[in-house]
Amino acid sequence: MNKRLFIKYPYEYFAAQIEFGLAVARVQKKKKLPDVFKEHTDIYGALSNHLFADYPGNEWVAEILKDFENLLLTEKNSAALSKKTYDLFLKTPHRAEVFPSPYVNEPLRFGCFKLNYSEYYQKLKVIRLHFSPLREGLASNNPLLRTSDLSPIYLSERKKDFSKMIGYIFDNPEKFKGATHFYSSTWLQNLDIYKGFFPRTKRYLNTNVFYWLWGQFIKWDYSGNAHRLAKFIEALDSAKNMEQVIEAIPYKIYEVKVPLKKMFEFYGLTPKSKVAPVVAISEEPLEFLSNPLLQKHIAYQ
Repeated sequence: MNKRLFIKYPYEYFAAQIEFGLAVARVQKKKKLPDVFKEHTDIYGALSNHLFADYPGNEWVAEILKDFENLLLTEKNSAALSKKTYDLFLKTPHRAEVFPSPYVNEPLRFGCFKLNYSEYYQKLKVIRLHFSPLREGLASNNPLLRTSDLSPIYLSERKKDFSKMIGYIFDNPEKFKGATHFYSSTWLQNLDIYKGFFPRTKRYLNTNVFYWLWGQFIKWDYSGNAHRLAKFIEALDSAKNMEQVIEAIPYKIYEVKVPLKKMFEFYGLTPKSKVAPVVAISEEPLEFLSNPLLQKHIAYQ
């Protein structure tokens, strides 16, 4: 398959964060906009590719972030600020991603799912789950397959990936020593198809973390979700306090923390079992899968 480059963030990804940051500053009457954007958005991370400016070869990071902070001081129109911030991003060396992903075989990745048991999560005794889309639909000419990795049409593959991942944890306890729970914190927990990968459990709304919200403004094919952005801006414009600003977020972050034993049992894993069976997750009606008009409206990423 020929490799292609895609701009990894659309304009809507930045515009949503700009509008949110400005709304936070307005209702909280904060003057130091850089502090607001560092705390309530991932603008700094997106512009810098989460790199440190003082690392050799990353001198461009300080320049880009300085330009952004100058825009915060001088540009008073939110739409213009969004456009100019996006133009800054398009100048960065990390503006594009390669498709197919070169990270498809990276350690602890199982299809679109990635495990994180870094030192930080070891202290919390949780194995953190990340969703990292492969955007497989970009490789297909079939309109039915040109859709999100979490579309019902790919559900069978995702179930196999998730089962394999839980089986890996079960079979390699020495690599997750001390872990007691399986942890997910994402806006994707709003979606029934994503919740179906977990046993029935309580979900906790997290209104204190804002870094992982913004993928909901990116569609499966790297394009922006303009309709969702427009509704978001409309809600932000009428917000009078921080509670209403947060309420404007279309899909909020929910956290799930499941005991590992419960996850293993859900996937049919016991001390005597060898392979994780594929768990039955409710399928969408067949007519849904055959309707390209409906498929076009599914954008989970």
